[in-house]
Amino acid sequence: MPKQWKTLRKTALAAGDPAAAGGKMLEPAARSSRIPRRRRMARLGEEEVVAEIAPPAATEVQGELQSVTRADEVAPISPIPVSAAAEIPAVESPVATEPAAQPEPKQDLRILCVHDVASTYRLVEEAFENFTAARVDTTPDILNAFEMAIVRDYQLFVLGLHLPNQLSGSFFYDLIARAYKVGLNEKKIAPAVVFVREADEALPDHDLLQDVRVKAVWSKPLSIERMLDSVSSVIPRLPME
Repeated sequence: MPKQWKTLRKTALAAGDPAAAGGKMLEPAARSSRIPRRRRMARLGEEEVVAEIAPPAATEVQGELQSVTRADEVAPISPIPVSAAAEIPAVESPVATEPAAQPEPKQDLRILCVHDVASTYRLVEEAFENFTAARVDTTPDILNAFEMAIVRDYQLFVLGLHLPNQLSGSFFYDLIARAYKVGLNEKKIAPAVVFVREADEALPDHDLLQDVRVKAVWSKPLSIERMLDSVSSVIPRLPME
């Protein structure tokens, strides 16, 4: 082919005239197929980058939100650590409880011992103050004893069977009982009584022994064990440790 003809053909093809070039015009697809490989790869890379940058569709976003919401609904609650639970103050719920029973006021136990022998009333005082919770008042004077019996509250009288001034112990006790009866003392009934008999004295009358107020007649020599046992219903012993 002449060199001029080849040049004219190239010019016609560049101008897009297939007739002048002596052939058919290439189709766009054919022309695109002839795009160099490097250019095609560059275009494909741009499309992938655009696809990655493009925002997701609305349906995909909605589906992700629903999946997150469901995961929150079924997610188990993590247990509180022991250290954190210890810091949380416990709230005590009010519980209806019965009021505690108040202890009964303890009664002061007192004994009045009237005897003219000092060793006798000292023995009575030591025995009852050491082995019971009672306090013992002692006196050899019957007038002082009568005043004390009216003013103070006693649970037991210890009287000599025969008192000074030729006064019997039973008669003295009757005087105190009458004073209680007329209201000279808050208690209307006189306390219990014990008579102390000397070794050479006669036994008291049978009627006196039958009186319910008379707890015992102690005969000398006195026994602490017998003294305590005979009045245990009125003056109880202290518990042994």
